[in-house]
Amino acid sequence: MALPAILGYVHLALVPGIGSLARDWLSSMPSSVKLVPVDYAPSAAIINVSASSDGWWEPRREPGGPGDFIEVMALRLLAATLPHALAAERWAIAGHSSGGTVIYRGMDLILDLMERPEVAARGIAESATKWLPAGEATQLRGLLDSVGDKPLSKPLAAISLEGSLMQVDVEGWAADLGNPNSGPAMALQGWERAKQCTIAADIQERCEGEDPPRHMQSVRRWLEWEDGPPFAYVAGCLSGPRTQVVFKALENLLHNAGVPPSKLEIHIVPRSRHPMNADNPQGTAQAFERILLGSHLTGLYSKNMNIFTCVIPATHTTMILTVMGVIGACAAAAFFSLRKFQGAEAQSDETGQRELNSPHEHPLLE
Repeated sequence: MALPAILGYVHLALVPGIGSLARDWLSSMPSSVKLVPVDYAPSAAIINVSASSDGWWEPRREPGGPGDFIEVMALRLLAATLPHALAAERWAIAGHSSGGTVIYRGMDLILDLMERPEVAARGIAESATKWLPAGEATQLRGLLDSVGDKPLSKPLAAISLEGSLMQVDVEGWAADLGNPNSGPAMALQGWERAKQCTIAADIQERCEGEDPPRHMQSVRRWLEWEDGPPFAYVAGCLSGPRTQVVFKALENLLHNAGVPPSKLEIHIVPRSRHPMNADNPQGTAQAFERILLGSHLTGLYSKNMNIFTCVIPATHTTMILTVMGVIGACAAAAFFSLRKFQGAEAQSDETGQRELNSPHEHPLLE
């Protein structure tokens, strides 16, 4: 399904995962969506892998600091999206894996500009001067100068593609990779080693080193944005028990925020693990299309769709699943009322061992 031509393209600014490029997602873009790459690039926030541990970071650039690499990339995300917001175009933001942490910080910056345009523009311009390379800072300040003169169009959605948010997202790998002298880091070379060490250290601090993780508040603030767009979380159906923990946390966040259920969307891409764009490009594209179209056909079933859409109901105690994929014996059903989400937490790790050609492997679907 393509967007009506009169609406034009949706410009999707996407931050990739730690070892990827935004262009890796091109095959997952619907025809009506234009990819706006926001790739990792050098800055003074990158770790000095040649130094001793006390010289790894420049002042105030340490993980979680005001000028860390996540902050730099969030400012770059803003620079990529502001031209579309100022032109009243249709746009959205998305981040995969570690790129999700950038999206969460970017959500804060976007909300600041929407709520207090002139004040926020001055503050962000100062941050750009401090933390971005000079040429990039000049470009962003030029865009910010126009904020306040014209209204900014709202994004259609903020999309987390299994974006790193909580301790469960980083435990077991980020602390090791964040140390440039560790085995995983030493297996990398040059820019790739410096980049991945920096990102791992930054997201480990933001997701695990802080209690609660700082960007849970970013998501809640987005959910509470009056008349704002939804927050969408997209997961591969084979990603395992980690995503169940995130689903539960998001459900609780929605409940505590007291906002309409429509503000939070959970989309499950069948036949895919964490790299959903590689495992199932078509299913991932359909997830993007449903989020950005905003047309949730609750209660309908289409054999041409390849995506499961979960909506948190008003009771916040069960997950209602609208089935939009070819699911074998379940194809006759329009939607399923699933057991309480708490029960899903008890599912074992067996999901990750199943074949990718099975279309409904996520514990929520069992």
